Amino acid sequence: HEYVKPTKDAKVVAIGITLLAPLVRRVKARQFDPFEPYVLFVAAYGVMFVVRPAAMLATDSLVHVGPLRTLDVSPTFTEMLVVALLGAVAFVVGYTLPVGRTLAQRHHPRQRAVDTRRLLVLAGLLAGVGVAAFVAVVASADGFRTFAAIFRSGRSPDVGEAAETYRYLWMSYLFLIPAAMVFLAVALRKRSGALIAAFVCLAVLVLLRGIPLGHRMALLPLLGGIFVLVYIHRSARPSLRTLVAVAAVALFASAFLSALRGREARDETIAESIVRASSPSRLADSILTGPDSEMAATLAAALSVIPETLPHTYGATIFRDLALRPIPRPLWHGKPQLPRNELKSVLWPTEHATRTINPEFSALLYFYWDF
Repeated sequence: HEYVKPTKDAKVVAIGITLLAPLVRRVKARQFDPFEPYVLFVAAYGVMFVVRPAAMLATDSLVHVGPLRTLDVSPTFTEMLVVALLGAVAFVVGYTLPVGRTLAQRHHPRQRAVDTRRLLVLAGLLAGVGVAAFVAVVASADGFRTFAAIFRSGRSPDVGEAAETYRYLWMSYLFLIPAAMVFLAVALRKRSGALIAAFVCLAVLVLLRGIPLGHRMALLPLLGGIFVLVYIHRSARPSLRTLVAVAAVALFASAFLSALRGREARDETIAESIVRASSPSRLADSILTGPDSEMAATLAAALSVIPETLPHTYGATIFRDLALRPIPRPLWHGKPQLPRNELKSVLWPTEHATRTINPEFSALLYFYWDF
């Protein structure tokens, strides 16, 4: 034990150094851009595989805490860190290689004037598809009475079942987000009040579904896209103080939406959910102990059954799923379940059967499972 723990600590430090080295080089060269995709990768990967594992090691709590039971992940924790380190190295090397930039410069398209009128028509059609798809799903879930119940008590089992059955229609509602971004971009360029109003309408429609359902996956690209687009339009970048303030607000909003989704089970009012989300311990827990950053623990749990119980699939996990996923389940009732659901049924059979667990394993799982 005295030898193993420093080894784990060293791997966590190695992951952190791998992530930060390119950023340090950018800062020294005065080339740091907070909107560069790599910065977002470092923030997310750093929380998942540096901050969270460090907290687990510091408290000697190498476990995954589920809704019904706690799973010991200490036997595969070191192996998980090795996989995470390899993933970090692979991403950094791939990102910094000049191959992509060279190809882009060689095949750089000629600059053409953008037909904004046609662009807006296409964005409007895209938004129309999204709204129509949402109406179709809600209509299949006992009409809008079910949707109205969401505003009173959070998620509804009827909506959840309909969303699972008609997943493509349910996810098509997200078309509203790129449509809204197109309207905002053209509005900023043309300084058009009418286009701003159209953008606001689309954004409100996204918020009307996203907030009651606690749908953070939809709200992040919408609100983050607005933030980035406004700065890019001004040819400016936010200051460090602004970035810290935005991160703090985003952390609170994420905690609030998470609390909002489960307030019915706790018999909690919205005001009580706000108090719960604003607690300093709740904000810290969302990073250090909560499910939002549990990828290290869930990946370690997955490694405990791969390949002993679930053998390596040599491409089927990624590529077979890629081929089969587009086929709607109502058209193929015997369609194989998703790889992550198969894994959940082995690790957490009771929770999976009762739909009380929804872990994320990170993309690293699928590469490991295949090869």
